[in-house]
Amino acid sequence: PSGIAAKETIWQVHLLPMLGTKRLDVISTECVQHVKQQLIKRAPKTVNNVLTVLSTLLKKAVEWGELERLPCVIKLLPNPKKTMGFHDLDQYERLLTVARNRGTDVYLMVLAGGDAGLRLGEIIALEWSDLDLDRRVLTVSRSEWRGQVTSPKGGRSRRVPLTVALTEALKAIRHLRGPRIFSRDDGLKAVARPLLRKWLSRAQRTEGLSDEGGIH
Repeated sequence: PSGIAAKETIWQVHLLPMLGTKRLDVISTECVQHVKQQLIKRAPKTVNNVLTVLSTLLKKAVEWGELERLPCVIKLLPNPKKTMGFHDLDQYERLLTVARNRGTDVYLMVLAGGDAGLRLGEIIALEWSDLDLDRRVLTVSRSEWRGQVTSPKGGRSRRVPLTVALTEALKAIRHLRGPRIFSRDDGLKAVARPLLRKWLSRAQRTEGLSDEGGIH
């Protein structure tokens, strides 16, 4: 339903005002270029979403016999992926100092990402049973995405050595109930991804660091 609603929004907001009066068989490649020009101030991803909806519409028209063939060529814009930002060691130490002042959970999250190399979904899904604090070893066996527990990236579990700082931080909150390490209400409620992102972003901005990247 959400995907259908998004497509309907694109049709109403973008395509209908620009192409709504044209018959499908006269939507030429030149018309597609006109659509691109009208959206020139938009992000490439937004433009490509509009073009994809138009392409789907025309292909369905051919499939349903409303058109004999596609009347135009639709090429998507190049959409280079953003480069993930990284903090150098000095910035990371500053971030740890801010995180420690903001609370145990924030400090532990930064350590889990920076010292252990965990991704955000892996941090959220981390459970006490994944830890061997005596041997200082962590097993990454699951991740979280949109509330669903999945396999970690690559589909395989991995073992990660724990630094002294991360081990001590984990021991400091070991009294919490519940299986998840990162939780609320004394371990009774899992922490959601937006909250962890907010914790990290606020800590980064406090030190004047970019909040576009993560700490993994």
